[in-house]
Amino acid sequence: MTMAVYRRLWCDAKDEEGRCGNWHGTAECNGETAEQIRRIASVEGWVRRRRDGRLVDLCPEHA
Repeated sequence: MTMAVYRRLWCDAKDEEGRCGNWHGTAECNGETAEQIRRIASVEGWVRRRRDGRLVDLCPEHA
């Protein structure tokens, strides 16, 4: 039996209703720390940017 670990990430983007509002599943993600997970998610197009004076995680659709 093979086990794979998947993570769900929240997008901090603001859309016309105020937020992206979506949890996004990432591909197989064996990271345990936030930095490891962000590094893996960046391969899928996620970015970390400064918006409105704070750091946000943005899904590929809102990057």
